[in-house]
Amino acid sequence: MTELEQLRLRVTELERTVLGEPAREAPPPIDEPPRESFLSFVERQGCEYVTANNRHLFANGAQSNESYHFEPPTDPEALLELRYEFLRVKLAKLTKQYEGDRQAISEQARYHAMGAGPLPAPGWEEHLKNLSQEIEAFHAEKVAVVVRLRRNQASREYDLYRAKQRGEAHGVLAALQQLPVYQE
Repeated sequence: MTELEQLRLRVTELERTVLGEPAREAPPPIDEPPRESFLSFVERQGCEYVTANNRHLFANGAQSNESYHFEPPTDPEALLELRYEFLRVKLAKLTKQYEGDRQAISEQARYHAMGAGPLPAPGWEEHLKNLSQEIEAFHAEKVAVVVRLRRNQASREYDLYRAKQRGEAHGVLAALQQLPVYQE
């Protein structure tokens, strides 16, 4: 029983008590299946996730808001759209991290040049190169997904166009069937 249903039942009981009617017993609770914990869901998915628009979007297309979990869609088009969204959010986060780290390293080097701090930590260049490579890989995949989405959209539009053409042709043929045929 939901919280709202429980509240409504309690208000009804209070009204009956005030009006002098005997309160009725609450119906037995409806057994809800136990919900999988978010951590269990994450573990079961076995892939990375990003957070966007108050939900966690997994690399495999699964989604969760920590209370309700959704498996990856079986529809390839929907799965591709979720993959695009995952890549878009992941790419934005990586780019933000790269720019932030690059700015911090630059600032630290300037302070060191003024004698006001140490050099950036060893490995900073490799760190930025690794982030850059990761950004490029995600960007390349995002471009490939966009191409597939556009190709699918173009295919759907062509299919709709052809269906419209067939419908128009059938309409003309049906109208021709209604007209008399004259032969010499």
